[in-house]
Amino acid sequence: MLKILQEKYNVEVDDSGKYIKFKAEGQKNFSRINSLGAGYDKEEIEKKITGDYKEKTPKTEKNRTQTKEEKLGLLIDIQQKIKEGKGIGYEKWARKFNMKQTAKTLSFLADNGINSYEELSEKHNDLYNHYEALRLKIKEYDAKMEDIRVLQGTIITYIKTNDAYQKYKKSGYNKKVKEQYLDEITAHQEARKHFNNYEGGKVPRIKELKEQYAILKEEKAELYKEYNKSKRVYVELAVAKKNIDYILEKDNEINQDSYRKDDFERSR
Repeated sequence: MLKILQEKYNVEVDDSGKYIKFKAEGQKNFSRINSLGAGYDKEEIEKKITGDYKEKTPKTEKNRTQTKEEKLGLLIDIQQKIKEGKGIGYEKWARKFNMKQTAKTLSFLADNGINSYEELSEKHNDLYNHYEALRLKIKEYDAKMEDIRVLQGTIITYIKTNDAYQKYKKSGYNKKVKEQYLDEITAHQEARKHFNNYEGGKVPRIKELKEQYAILKEEKAELYKEYNKSKRVYVELAVAKKNIDYILEKDNEINQDSYRKDDFERSR
């Protein structure tokens, strides 16, 4: 198997450790095979090849943890893969995989009370809009927190450079004094400009800014919990929709923008 990967597909192989590592052409770093999920260490692969491998089944459904293989996955365009040079073995695996994922997709839709393509599309859009609104809200929090960080830094700079600026001011803005304290004076003047542009008029104290920052940080953390939950639900539904589009042959140009959006969010 390793020899075929190396000679036929030009894949660099490292089998010196517990898990085999692969690096395809153009790939910067090795990928460990166990990233595919459970059942991929050397011994397990050898047993699969010889037919002696037995799936490890948990004692109870309650204690069952979902592996990557068990999650709802995207259906494979088998004909396209065949054109790319995939062999008969891959085709057999892909057909079996597609059957399993189709069953999981239909079960997922039934569990979520989705009974028509229109309902699926509507829910997909609603989930994306909700998820996107949360993402934009988090960006607003990030911007506010960054403004506070910048303002705190500006206040500290103003305080640290004030002595040098006062000497310059008392000297009647003497050029020699300015040259002596040029960096401090420049930083002080830039800080004053920032204060002049401050929307609130009166610049808050450091203590007040720290309190504001702490509140924003706490609120953002709560928002992030909802965001992560929303993203998981949205991404899973996006996979189901793309599978149904493939089955119904609706994976056409009309849906390409939606697919690009969904693919991007899944990769984040």
